Amino acid sequence: MFRAEGTWVHAESEQFLRDRTKSRVRKIYWKQPGWYFLTEYSQPCPRGCCRDDVMEYVHIDDRREEIVEQMKELSGQLKDIYQRKKE
Repeated sequence: MFRAEGTWVHAESEQFLRDRTKSRVRKIYWKQPGWYFLTEYSQPCPRGCCRDDVMEYVHIDDRREEIVEQMKELSGQLKDIYQRKKE
């Protein structure tokens, strides 16, 4: 599901995103120049003894699909609620 908290970043190159990343773990899903959604979170380290900060960049096209899917799902739920109220 799409995570709403984050920041939009415009990048002309993958190197720009790498230079901007301050955490030890970075996940950059490079497609092409354009808008990327930055999400920051923590996850267990590979050994499981501590937590790593993660910066994840995903291209707008990948997020757009998730957002549209979620909107369709919510639209269907609202339609069901509205129809139940009419009855």
